[in-house]
Amino acid sequence: MTDLTQSEATVYDTVAYPTAIFTQTHPDRLAVIAQLHELAAADPATARVLEVGCGDGMNLLAMAVAAPEARFTGFDLAPTVIERGRTRAAAAGLHNVELEVRDVVEAARELEGEFDYIIAHGLYAWVPPRVRDALLALIGRVVAPQGIAFVSYNTLPGGYFRMAVRDLMCHFIPADAAPEAMLRIARQVLQQFAEPRADDGPAMAAYRHQAARTLEQPDGLLFHDELGAEYHPQLHSEVCAAAAREGLVFLGDTGRGRFDDGFLPEGVEPNADVQAQIVALAQQRDFMDLRYFRRSLFVRADAQPRRTFEPAAMRRLWASSRCTRDGDGWRGEEGTLFAVKDPVLAAALDRLAQARPARLPVAALDLDDARLRSLLQLFDLGPIDLHTGPAPFATEPPERPALSSLARALIAEGIENLCTLDHSTVRIEDPVLQRFFAGLDGSRDAEGMQALAADSGFADPAQCREMLDVALRKALIMRPRTAA
Repeated sequence: MTDLTQSEATVYDTVAYPTAIFTQTHPDRLAVIAQLHELAAADPATARVLEVGCGDGMNLLAMAVAAPEARFTGFDLAPTVIERGRTRAAAAGLHNVELEVRDVVEAARELEGEFDYIIAHGLYAWVPPRVRDALLALIGRVVAPQGIAFVSYNTLPGGYFRMAVRDLMCHFIPADAAPEAMLRIARQVLQQFAEPRADDGPAMAAYRHQAARTLEQPDGLLFHDELGAEYHPQLHSEVCAAAAREGLVFLGDTGRGRFDDGFLPEGVEPNADVQAQIVALAQQRDFMDLRYFRRSLFVRADAQPRRTFEPAAMRRLWASSRCTRDGDGWRGEEGTLFAVKDPVLAAALDRLAQARPARLPVAALDLDDARLRSLLQLFDLGPIDLHTGPAPFATEPPERPALSSLARALIAEGIENLCTLDHSTVRIEDPVLQRFFAGLDGSRDAEGMQALAADSGFADPAQCREMLDVALRKALIMRPRTAA
């Protein structure tokens, strides 16, 4: 491990990468996909998790606060962001997280330990070849026998559009431009180019649309993801070939609408090399769909994942809803409205929506195999989540409620986007509500919460139960620990 005080500043110290958490990297989601392939994944509640290129560690901290018996390790090359993460972890009282300043190439040789889940998000396609090779070598060396690695990357052919916009920006940016100048020039070019013109054909319209999407990115993403020195979109098949050289095979994809990449389509028989068949079919889909990003999972080559979907595997999981009733249909969190005509499946969705944010055993929904396939499609598209177990947060009011220590630490920092205990974010802008939430430290009973509500500035202290329900619905309240 590199000493923090001796580390040189990096470009990520100069232009900060946005703090974020990534729902699709969570070990619980990775374990669900493994179990659907009939692999025995480690229990996320007690797992050993490594994140490569973790930035300020927010993704890991959000996991760690909800899984105090698991162990989380992250490293990044930028010392200031690691220091920020360590400070935040200390403020939240998290003792199950270690953040280090490390280089991927050095870690591939020297990092010790074995990990059940490895996360490398937003790294592989933005580093030179030797670092890409080192990342896969690191995974091949330290991933546990039943472990799972998440690796995301820009893909081809969709990546060609992004490269065209990148080349457009870079053409106008002087080689010696400082970061602020790079961003200013890039935005000027994009603003001028993205405006549609009457004589645009389909290809030019798509080109301008990609420029407009790029312009919407915040400075940190625009600078690092689009203007970085290294930018190498990959063919999915080539990434899988590189992983195979380190003893790893492609399991599946955690991206929405991509779950079936790990399974053979119905009616397609496995050939002699089913793994090569899976990779080839996924690559074909990338070409047909103009895919530009992947969130691939890899396991050890001897894992032998099942490549045909067995609905019985669903019955061992739990489900939760990310949608609400809207007349005769349901509305997802992103506003998408969808209908379910089958009354039995509709009744199951109603049960999940009414229980939200609690999770229900899939077996208790009493769905036959065909309806389980439909439930899996809803998981793939986003309105339904699948889990390996019950919620790791309170779904009923505890006697003495405690807001997540990480959420309270973020409020103390003046941050409005709070990490929830189901690994998403919620924005709390009301300063009165912030003060009330910050005071939910597990020391107050009902009477104490009323006093807290009054001190926080609520006109009616009796509102405290209503505000507590908000925190419960947003998965911000810790589940009380049971006595040993």
